[in-house]
Amino acid sequence: MTLPTYSLLIVDQSSAVREQYQCDLQANSSCNYQWLAATSIAEGVELCRTSAIDVVLLGESFGNINGLTFLEALSDRGLVGRPSVVMITATVDASVAVRAIKLGAEDYLVKPVTPERLQSAVQSAIETARSQADRQSEAQIRRILDGLFSFVGIMTPDGTLIEANRTALEAARLTPEDVLGVQVPDTYWWSYDAAIQAQLWTAIHQAAAGVTVRYDVLVRLAADHFITIDFALAPLFDAAGRVEFLLPSGIDITDRKRAEASLKDSMGQIKDYVERMTLALDSAKMASWYWDLTTGEITWSSYYEILWGYQPGTPNRRYEDWSRRVHPDDLPRVEAAIQMARQTQTDFLEEYRVIWADGTLRWVASFGRWYFNNEGEPYRMMGTVQDITDRKEMEASLDLSEEQLRLATEAVDLGMWFWNLTDDRLVWTAGCKRLFGLDADTEITYERFLAAIHPDDCDRTHAAVQRAINQKTEYASEYRTVWSDQSTHWILAQARTFYDDQDQPIRMIGTAQDITVRKQADVILQTYADELSQINTQLMETTEVVTQRNQELDQYAHIVSHDLKAPLRAIANLSKWIEEDLEGTLPANIQEQMTLLRSQVYRMESLITGLLDYARVGSTGTTTNLVSVGELLLEVIATSMPLPTFSVTFDPNLPIVYTKRLLLSQVFSNLIGNAIKHHDRVDGSVHISATDRGNFYEFAIADDGPGIAREYQDNIFTIFQTASPKNKKDSTGIGLAIVRKIVETEGGAIWLESQVGQGTKFYFTWPK
Repeated sequence: MTLPTYSLLIVDQSSAVREQYQCDLQANSSCNYQWLAATSIAEGVELCRTSAIDVVLLGESFGNINGLTFLEALSDRGLVGRPSVVMITATVDASVAVRAIKLGAEDYLVKPVTPERLQSAVQSAIETARSQADRQSEAQIRRILDGLFSFVGIMTPDGTLIEANRTALEAARLTPEDVLGVQVPDTYWWSYDAAIQAQLWTAIHQAAAGVTVRYDVLVRLAADHFITIDFALAPLFDAAGRVEFLLPSGIDITDRKRAEASLKDSMGQIKDYVERMTLALDSAKMASWYWDLTTGEITWSSYYEILWGYQPGTPNRRYEDWSRRVHPDDLPRVEAAIQMARQTQTDFLEEYRVIWADGTLRWVASFGRWYFNNEGEPYRMMGTVQDITDRKEMEASLDLSEEQLRLATEAVDLGMWFWNLTDDRLVWTAGCKRLFGLDADTEITYERFLAAIHPDDCDRTHAAVQRAINQKTEYASEYRTVWSDQSTHWILAQARTFYDDQDQPIRMIGTAQDITVRKQADVILQTYADELSQINTQLMETTEVVTQRNQELDQYAHIVSHDLKAPLRAIANLSKWIEEDLEGTLPANIQEQMTLLRSQVYRMESLITGLLDYARVGSTGTTTNLVSVGELLLEVIATSMPLPTFSVTFDPNLPIVYTKRLLLSQVFSNLIGNAIKHHDRVDGSVHISATDRGNFYEFAIADDGPGIAREYQDNIFTIFQTASPKNKKDSTGIGLAIVRKIVETEGGAIWLESQVGQGTKFYFTWPK
């Protein structure tokens, strides 16, 4: 007779004690033991977790740890099939005994323990463990049956149902009392049709004869509700080979039947789905692949071939077709990632480069998943790959932009900072720390920031920060920071606050810039400004004196002009009276002398008038308004009174300028008048034109007169200088000097071009 064998674990530090327990228990001839031993609590618990153990003999003490710790560990682990524990102690302690029993100990023995007492306690523990195991087994079978989605039961060979799982009962809203003890063909599920019952009786007879029967059949769940099940009836044999029970089972295949009926249509839908999926993958620049490890063959989609630089049409590839196109610098990393995913049974996800045969470089993101059989061995790998070249190029561009931003901030000595307001974490860049005279590894807090600010600026700066956060305004503040060497530096800080959906401030991002040089320049500029203010005050006082003196000089010039002109007019009148009194008696030469006398008097009067006009240029105020140059020239030509045979013309569409009308009129009047006066013919012509020169207009007055010799051109604008002898044309040599003074006073310039016998062309510029 074969004796039962039980697994027994002895947990005790003493080898002598363990050997004594083995010796005492081996005296029991009713069973055999498989011995396990542990010298620590942790080792004993681990053995209970990894081995099938029936009983544990547990010592009480392990140094500073008692045996109760072992029982607590078993309870915490919640082990299924937990062994029975017999605790053996050398001291009597009721509280320990009670605690041990509550923690699940089967028995509590106090030394010395006789072999008979030990054998009895172990046998009792084994029976308890086996009883618990049986109950757990029955409950587990019940849970398994009830947890099955299919219909399962147990019946006797004569067709009587003795067990049915919850799924079968609840599907037809039956109770165990409705069907247990009833022959299966007569139950509600089958009694709706005599032919169905007869078919089932045939199956019962076959199964009772030891044959497994299986077929599809309709089962009633309600008056008008039937489902199709895949029904099986299998015999269960006892140890002697006789059929002891029949196991009926059924799986609802109603949906499968419907699916089979519409399989043809579904295949078309699947084809459409595959085509749409392929289109979606292609549009996303994605491809799929399948690696069969049993054959070593890799199946690629057509886009995968394109992505690897191969001509589409050979989807069945080998590993080498893939690896030879992976960038050699990336291949070891990618292969290591594939093997790591295999070993850890996790997904593979890597980004790497692919090099085509022509040298083209592409970036891909590859995803793969290993599939394993029941033995844990991989048999295939499937996945996708996506072209991410555009994204990588964009990332490279962003990296370059970030580097350029870093270089730019360093070039302008700009620091950046980030303040997380939720956890008060403040982060400064190295450049920002440098502005405060701090090392790059200095830990920054808000308090450290305030401590670095000049005491006179600290409160104001803190208030500005709080105001920006609370009032949702931009933060901008200038303050001084004091370095460890006591040097003072000015900082301009600017920032913006960000808020969450509840309108609570969450972070603040800003910059800091050294403005010490600017502040020093501001001090210098302020000094200069104060000095300029003093100078301006002095200039105003001087201007007032000069204005008063100019007024006095203007009055003096009028007086002098009047006093000088009065004798001249008297001389001219006296010469006329003498001629009138001696009319007919004066010799011709005397009359000629009298005429010459009056011409010199008139020339002197013109000279005095010209001097007065020259002195007044720029010294008197003149009204500024919009002036049409074309209309102005019509007035000037009319007052110049050229002979009817003389032509004065100008371009159409001459500009309109905002200027001093009187001064511009005086310039044109002098230049046109000179052209008429100094012309050598009565049928001459003058033409006025204008050219836009940006901020100025360039006017040209061209005549076809005798021209001006080169030796006179350099000094023609000098006062009292003329292009002809003084006694010719009654010229005073002041007119062109006045013109130049007016033009230059208004910010323009004047010059001429002329050759003898080819006329003269005067140019001057006038501001817009």
